[in-house]
Amino acid sequence: MGSCRLSIHTESPHMLSAILKDPSAKQHIRGSYILATNRTDVWMGPSQLITDKLRLHTTYRVSAWVRAGSGGHGRYHVNVCLAVDHQWVNGGQVEADGDQWYELKGAFKLEKKPSKVTAYVQGPPPGVDLRVMGFQIYAVDRKARFEYLKEKTDKVNFPYFFCMLR
Repeated sequence: MGSCRLSIHTESPHMLSAILKDPSAKQHIRGSYILATNRTDVWMGPSQLITDKLRLHTTYRVSAWVRAGSGGHGRYHVNVCLAVDHQWVNGGQVEADGDQWYELKGAFKLEKKPSKVTAYVQGPPPGVDLRVMGFQIYAVDRKARFEYLKEKTDKVNFPYFFCMLR
């Protein structure tokens, strides 16, 4: 979004160690990240048109690892945004600085058919670089989630029930 400059870089392994302790992160973190520089406004950052990839009345989860870069001091709000037919929707937010990577999580659902949806990451003030790694938007499969929870519940309750029968 905007006239910022995007480039691909690789993070050093010691900066990834905290992220990779999370088993779910290992699935989509490869060490490469997008660096957005020359940001002259808060909303400038990496973006992608996703209109044709979304379904109505489906909940979508948002996940990304973000880090503020050079050009500033302190913690800044960084969020995933959706431009839905010229209206701004917040998809998740975190406070980030340049010392470490922060996990950004959120969710959204579309209730009416949009003509254009753009997902983008924005945040630090102008002049502060932004790093984004492992950005994902994925549909939540409610049926599969309920089956998983039912299976977990059955496993928890079964030993107790078995003891009661003895």
